[in-house]
Amino acid sequence: TGNDLTEPLTFNCTPINCSSLLGPMDDFKAFLGPETALAVFVDFKRLLESNKGVLPFSAAHVGRQTREGLAGIREFTMCEIEHFSDPANKSFPKFDKVAGQLLKLYTEFSQMNAHNLVEMSTYAAVERGIVANETLAYYMARCQIFLTKVGVDPARIRFRQHLSSEMAHYAQECWDAEVQTSYGWVTCARNVQRAHYDLHQHHKATNVKLV
Repeated sequence: TGNDLTEPLTFNCTPINCSSLLGPMDDFKAFLGPETALAVFVDFKRLLESNKGVLPFSAAHVGRQTREGLAGIREFTMCEIEHFSDPANKSFPKFDKVAGQLLKLYTEFSQMNAHNLVEMSTYAAVERGIVANETLAYYMARCQIFLTKVGVDPARIRFRQHLSSEMAHYAQECWDAEVQTSYGWVTCARNVQRAHYDLHQHHKATNVKLV
């Protein structure tokens, strides 16, 4: 454009939490939570009791959420499913129904070595250790099925594995379901193996036995 350039400034290119000011003098900075999952963890003990104390079980809920950086959207409706399973047994009873589902996987290795994504069945992804277990792979497959049912072109869907350097503090493994749009690849769902991090933190803070 020929316009003068400003001095360089610090810019957070991956913001998540929307900030706000609280108090009568706006002297307390607060951040709005970027997800609805925490409500499920608070209710975990009651949910487990309602399932007769048996694992696995799932809890799903829908809510309004705020988050920075999502293609210009600041508030949106989010649906989350939290699936709780036995840490010693992460097999999934309905896995056979999606075992042949083909997934396009953009693994951490592929990203770090400038390789293309790989396409393989859900079964092969688990068997080869690319996806951690049947439970995580099942929900990835179901996520893809949902996206195609609402009209997304399967050729424009991929699952990108989070790099070790970008992994959330609570995550052991994470795959973003991304859709190729005019903006580029946009994350529309996230499949995370959170392990027991959240429940462990609640236990530490309250000293209440959850299981």
